[in-house]
Amino acid sequence: FLEDSVASVDEKEKDIVYYLQLAGAYLAGWMRVGRGSQVSPCVTSSPTVKRPEKPLLLYNYEGNQFCRLVREVLTEMDIVYELRSAGKESPRRSELSKI
Repeated sequence: FLEDSVASVDEKEKDIVYYLQLAGAYLAGWMRVGRGSQVSPCVTSSPTVKRPEKPLLLYNYEGNQFCRLVREVLTEMDIVYELRSAGKESPRRSELSKI
């Protein structure tokens, strides 16, 4: 009986940790709602902001939080970029490794 109760507590703790991690992931995304959806007013009001002459190349793969952050900032800074998907099994993956 004691072993069963210890096992069930261990499973409950695993469940709690799992749900806390899941909640943390959703909370991080929720706190960023609206970011990257519009150009920042400080960029549009400054005539001295220089932009690249050619679009930047952004190699991206779905689900990467860092790629998402970069896309948000590029949008907020009104910088034109070309998005290239480089996920697993993508032909662009080898292109990216050559850079």
